[in-house]
Amino acid sequence: MALTPLVAAALALTVPTAPAWQWPLRPQPAVVQRFEVGPSPWSPGHRGTDLAAAPGAAVRSPAAGVVRFAGVVAGKPVVSVDLGGGLTSSFEPVVGTLRPGTAVAAGQVVGRLSALPGHCAPASCLHWGVRRDGAYVDPLALLSGRRPIVLKPLGAVR
Repeated sequence: MALTPLVAAALALTVPTAPAWQWPLRPQPAVVQRFEVGPSPWSPGHRGTDLAAAPGAAVRSPAAGVVRFAGVVAGKPVVSVDLGGGLTSSFEPVVGTLRPGTAVAAGQVVGRLSALPGHCAPASCLHWGVRRDGAYVDPLALLSGRRPIVLKPLGAVR
């Protein structure tokens, strides 16, 4: 049975196109808030995933790449890693431990979670965002060991 264009497009959005990624925190953290976007780029939503972590926790690159930014944006410390293929991973509030231009391996520490209060207050968390060619995507969909969403028919197939 051939896939309809709509089903093929949905599967393309959920199947990783990059090598399997790793969690940016160890051990695997609890997910505090999931990725959520509206129907348009300017709709309300949450363009990243919040992961439970204590201040000072080591933040790791989810895949091999190059540190592109380590500095402050709107008063928050941020680290961004270019992972190739149009994918960029960003972390906040994270104080970078490497200079921009530094090549990193998957799992290598790129910074430490800041004690700066964030949007998970009173608890602390890591906000992990991923962009593919400038559009935000769900970071959890790119993790190793996660299965892609598979759409199944509602009724019996004849």
